[in-house]
Amino acid sequence: SGELQTQAKLPQGIGAPPGFAAASGPLYLPGDHTNLFVLDRTTLAAREVLYLGHPAGAVAVPPAVLRGYVIVAENGPADFCRLHVLKANTEGTSLAAVQQSLRWRGRAITPFSISGSRAALVTDGGAVTVIEIDPAEAAAPCKIIGKTAPAYTEPTAAWPLLIQDDLWVADRRMTRYRVEAARQQLPRGWVREEGGPFLSAPLKTTAGVTAVNRSAAGPHTVFTSYGLDFATASVARQTHLAGEFVGPLEADGGGVRAASADGVIWRLAAGKPAEVLAGPPQGQSPRWAGGAAIPAGGAWYHTAPPSTEYYVYRPGTVPPLAAVTLPLPADSLAAPPIAWGKLVVVPSRSGPAFVCDAATGKAVVAPFQPPLAIGEEVPWLKPSVHAGKNHLMLAHANGNAFRPAPLAGQPPQLNVEAEADCGKRLVAGPLVLGDAFAVLLRGEAADELVWFGIEDFAERARKPLSAGAVWGPFVVSDPLRVAVVNGAPD
Repeated sequence: SGELQTQAKLPQGIGAPPGFAAASGPLYLPGDHTNLFVLDRTTLAAREVLYLGHPAGAVAVPPAVLRGYVIVAENGPADFCRLHVLKANTEGTSLAAVQQSLRWRGRAITPFSISGSRAALVTDGGAVTVIEIDPAEAAAPCKIIGKTAPAYTEPTAAWPLLIQDDLWVADRRMTRYRVEAARQQLPRGWVREEGGPFLSAPLKTTAGVTAVNRSAAGPHTVFTSYGLDFATASVARQTHLAGEFVGPLEADGGGVRAASADGVIWRLAAGKPAEVLAGPPQGQSPRWAGGAAIPAGGAWYHTAPPSTEYYVYRPGTVPPLAAVTLPLPADSLAAPPIAWGKLVVVPSRSGPAFVCDAATGKAVVAPFQPPLAIGEEVPWLKPSVHAGKNHLMLAHANGNAFRPAPLAGQPPQLNVEAEADCGKRLVAGPLVLGDAFAVLLRGEAADELVWFGIEDFAERARKPLSAGAVWGPFVVSDPLRVAVVNGAPD
């Protein structure tokens, strides 16, 4: 419905999503810098603010909450990460540091995987670490019970899945480890090369573990269901779907639910043929460009511009897949919509960027409107969202990038919180990369990539390309890639 249920007004931006215990207790929300906010789970009222002292953008993943302790991963200015170990009282407050922070190489860019009193973290340098909380050791309750040395020569997103003593790590390959806490080792069971990068964390199902990666052999997506045998890389089923995986990947009984770009939602389970859960309404042939989960259940999938329709999938409804028309005139969509929490941001050629309820398509706040000359159109580029901070990033080809402030006011509206004038025509972007975002600028003879800080919008770096770009940039789990008109990818 888009109706506001509750909100918290903080004196600074958000660094990462909150961490919390599964059953009860408060939310632990990292501020963009300095502070860790402790919020009531129901009312979002501030119960405590802890001075953590981290610089802007240093906390990029949610804290892990384990047996009354809160673990915060802070990225350093150099290539390292350290963990703050904080003890809470029985109500989850009165946080206090209880031991010297743990430190190792690489930066934390993907979330912890938590299993009971243990948590696994993989840095972008490939260092795998498993920690365990033992409350009986009051002076040093957080122990490293297994680790590996950094393994990557370039920053890479790696996704852990920890199931008691069983650890799975997905980057461009799937690696299986056994956690041997007594020896503080992670012996490797097997490694299976998958070619293309994994697109999300592996999922535990009743039949095993399923993961999705981009194929290195062609334009399709590979879903692999792995058996649980530790000694051998057994594959129960591998399904190749034509076209792109448009997400989200969600557990569904003994398998997973996923969607392909041709408008079909699938259930994939080991030992069974791929099952079609829903397809587009009769007579429609959408080309989906992306999607996101709806917190109340289901998912939404958007089509490529200039279409002004998207599709909402809700299991158990009839029909389960329905088209939603956006509040725009036909052919006025300037760029693909993007999920922003429970909302959908819709850029229009006429100028406004509308913010709509994902389930109904109805505008829920006043649209974001950049300054325009009379009769001017806004050539919006594809928006992006910083997953950790929930920052919405907008840019248009005329050369400006914006970060709207969180929803505020009555009625709620979006105002500019940060802006960058890039000085040249933009070809692509903003593309979020850790604590920065990249845009592609058009030059007379060759294009160039420019990086700006996600918080201060200050220019960070420039990378001249060898020619004009014809493809990209995009990020998967390896560094930024751009193809130029007369050469190999930069």
